[in-house]
Amino acid sequence: MGGKKSVVLVAPSDSVARDMKTILEDSGEFVVSEVFHDLPTLAEARLGNDEPDLVVIDQSSMESRQAESSSEGGELSAREKEILVCVAKGMLNKEIADKLCLSIYTVITHRKNITRKIGIKTVAGLTVYALLNGLIDMSTVQ
Repeated sequence: MGGKKSVVLVAPSDSVARDMKTILEDSGEFVVSEVFHDLPTLAEARLGNDEPDLVVIDQSSMESRQAESSSEGGELSAREKEILVCVAKGMLNKEIADKLCLSIYTVITHRKNITRKIGIKTVAGLTVYALLNGLIDMSTVQ
């Protein structure tokens, strides 16, 4: 890419992405390699791939996602966050149940609620969500 920095964009629509891409590439310093419309999609698609030099997130994409998750049932409860951290650390449902003295069925129910509330289904996506929201740091991820 000739010395230009690789950029991944998160923008709520194609028109916003197009505008952001034009601004970045017209500077002569950046080349946009990929565009995503929300963070969960970015997390699921990019995990394990080469890291871009920069990720540019349009704030309105974050706000629309937060409004969407609020309308779907609100924020994660303390227990859901606790279970999300365990999932992000690579623990299986049985291990989480044993650690938290819960039934495996209770853990499964909490995981379904987490998925419903934040709209992320994969362990990789949940891990990135936990990282981005400060629930875990990179050193705790296996």
